[in-house]
Amino acid sequence: MLDSIKTKEPAAVPDIAGAPTLGPLFGYIWRNSRQQQLVILLVVLASLPFYYYSLELPKSIVNDAIQGRAFSHGNTTATLFAFHITLPDWLGGDYDFPGIGLDRYGYLFVLSGVFMVLVLVNGAFRYVVNMQKGKLGERLLRRLRLDLFTLLLMFTPEAMRNVKPSEVATIIKDEVEPIGGFVGDAFVQPAFLGGQALTALAFILVQSPSLGIIAGGIVLAQGLIIPRLRREQLRLGRERQIRSRHLARHGPRWSLHRRGRLAR
Repeated sequence: MLDSIKTKEPAAVPDIAGAPTLGPLFGYIWRNSRQQQLVILLVVLASLPFYYYSLELPKSIVNDAIQGRAFSHGNTTATLFAFHITLPDWLGGDYDFPGIGLDRYGYLFVLSGVFMVLVLVNGAFRYVVNMQKGKLGERLLRRLRLDLFTLLLMFTPEAMRNVKPSEVATIIKDEVEPIGGFVGDAFVQPAFLGGQALTALAFILVQSPSLGIIAGGIVLAQGLIIPRLRREQLRLGRERQIRSRHLARHGPRWSLHRRGRLAR
């Protein structure tokens, strides 16, 4: 039965002053959540240096502490956290911190503790980003449903006769629901995962340029192949939505017809 149903052209959106403007999905998301998106993107940008150092620190733990590169030439202690800062004269000029002298076990434990702190910091960044994405998605999902309902009320009575209430409820409630999760991922997820991927790729390039080129080639191949594999999945998803609408429109009538046949 569902295969024999033909889709009808949707009614045109009325051109009324003050009507909500939907437009393309990405444009709608950016237009109604620009400030929140920028705040989350700043948090993502601030997390990248910590992510890079979390990749760099295990190398120092293995090479300097475990293999003893920091204790070469018979040294029993190694200096950690030494740094030099150049400041203007009105701020006191240059500042030198001589660092902390540690033996081999202390050096290993301190670096391991710093690595644990970096892991916790990266987890905190991820937690904050995910929480803000969820809040943003729920907020914009309510706004989108309100805009759709407002547009629905602006249609003419003649146009509304061609639409079943169950079909409208399916569209506003069920089909709009996944957009709530997509709102937070539309701009933040590519920036977050892409930034981490570029940071990891930069780390690999610094360690071994040839290995970094190979890793970049693999990522490029995935970027070309995976979207092609998802086309069939997206097509089936659109077909499922169309059939759900038709089932919401014709389902009760088809159920009564079938019940009448069984009663005979």
